[in-house]
Amino acid sequence: MNIRTILRHKGEYMKKLIPYLIIALILMGASLLSEEDKQISMVQNSSKSVVSILQGLSIGTGFFVAENYILTAYHVVDEGDETHVKSDRGGTFYDIVAVDKKFDLALIKTDEYMIGKPLKFADSVTSGQDAYTIGFPRFLDKMVVKGLVSHVYDNDKMRGTIFDIHGYEGGSGSPLLNSKGEVIGLLKGLHKSDTSFITSVHIKDIKSFLARNGIQ
Repeated sequence: MNIRTILRHKGEYMKKLIPYLIIALILMGASLLSEEDKQISMVQNSSKSVVSILQGLSIGTGFFVAENYILTAYHVVDEGDETHVKSDRGGTFYDIVAVDKKFDLALIKTDEYMIGKPLKFADSVTSGQDAYTIGFPRFLDKMVVKGLVSHVYDNDKMRGTIFDIHGYEGGSGSPLLNSKGEVIGLLKGLHKSDTSFITSVHIKDIKSFLARNGIQ
């Protein structure tokens, strides 16, 4: 078989292969679009359960964990000034139900109507997984930021999570979510030694706090 014959057979083979390659590329594109659509849908659905918490001139974030119950960071509500919750539907005042100063957690009750469903909680959090936060920067509407779980520490002395997500004033109390929209942490503030990272309450401590106050 000479070179010309070999090239002819190769060309015929490639012609037969092209339709399959096109189909494969289309399917890959559809898969990528599907993942992006899932991400957008997750953020939109989760966002409905996230609210801003206003206290004087200060602003923080919280999220529904049950009907009329919102979880936030304790330091967001500890000043004692007049405070209220604001969602996509409007605003209302709230009562502090329980706090845990050690882990910087506060559970508040409000008459504010919940548009979305209470956010669900993940069973665990792992270094390297994608993470999202939805919160209220000062003077801006809701902001969504995506990053990675950089480090998880869980020992007898301390427990928490570090994220390489950009922090901002007003973000304290924001939920940290995985790609399924499940809560994997609650934003506390900037990391003390490196402000390019933010710290979060560990998911175990969040679930324990809620369980002690009758919310599973």
